[in-house]
Amino acid sequence: MEPIDQHVEGDGFPTNATAPDVAVQPSPGLTLDCRKCNLKFKTREELSNHLSFFCQNSKYADIEKFKQSILQESYSGTGNQPNLSFEGIRNFINAGTGAIGKVSLAELRSQIRGDATAMADVKTEVLKQREKELLSNLRALKSNHSEIMSKRMEEETRIQTMIGDLDEQRSSEIRARMEKERVKDALQKIDKANLQALEIEKRQEIDELIKEQEFLKKKEMLALEEIQKLVGQIDTNNSKMESTPLKRSALSLPWGNQLENPVSATDFRQKFAQTGRNLGEEAAKLRIIRQQRMAERGAIVTKLEAMTRSTNGQTPSPTERISENQRRKLIETLKAKQTEEMA
Repeated sequence: MEPIDQHVEGDGFPTNATAPDVAVQPSPGLTLDCRKCNLKFKTREELSNHLSFFCQNSKYADIEKFKQSILQESYSGTGNQPNLSFEGIRNFINAGTGAIGKVSLAELRSQIRGDATAMADVKTEVLKQREKELLSNLRALKSNHSEIMSKRMEEETRIQTMIGDLDEQRSSEIRARMEKERVKDALQKIDKANLQALEIEKRQEIDELIKEQEFLKKKEMLALEEIQKLVGQIDTNNSKMESTPLKRSALSLPWGNQLENPVSATDFRQKFAQTGRNLGEEAAKLRIIRQQRMAERGAIVTKLEAMTRSTNGQTPSPTERISENQRRKLIETLKAKQTEEMA
């Protein structure tokens, strides 16, 4: 069994105890730390070493005690006093006399100087090696810098190319937009000119249609007057036939010869009735023609209203829009009917 130092946190056990040959693991309740120095350790050995040599009131804790122990060991066997001041120690070292252990101070000084030379050589070698490392690092840095600069130049070239492409694309878009605006302005001017021409033409057509409408109204009035006259004439003839006896004379009969082809009263009435039927059929035809003219008049009025709305800036509905060919055909049809009616 060997004595070991043990410090237990908060349990009050002594610091000196016996340990078995087999290392004993610390229990979970124990902590390997020093209360006096506020230090923690990983193993018991480290804690024991600290408590024995480096803790407070130990061998190396007090610097004065440590100096005294060194002096006592240095002057052991000599008649000199171990209690020396720092000045005495400095004078002793500078004098070069005496010995430290088995080596004299002169030998120690020579050895230290040799070690200093060796250290200088080592330092020189280390500096050379460090210089080589720095040069190698510098070359690597230069290589990396060259690669980075090359990549940077490539990126700048690519960016410049992209900027050039974007500028060209922007210029193309601006030119296309300007061309589009120019074409749009030209089309607007053309549309304006065409609208003015169409407006003038529509006004002329409206004037012609108004004239045709007035002419149709006049023809309608004439046809109505003619129908009224025919109806009045028929009524007059009927009243005369009913009130006047039939006279068989050559003067009263506008047809045939009295001697060669005598006409009876029945034949005369039949002939007169046939004439009345013919006049009635003619009147019916005139009424049909009047209805047709009224329908045509309504269509013309509708077209005139649509044209008037279009002239006033209103957009006509799709049913009111007519093409140029339809418009010309309508005018030609109206003119042809007007010519037929006048004939």
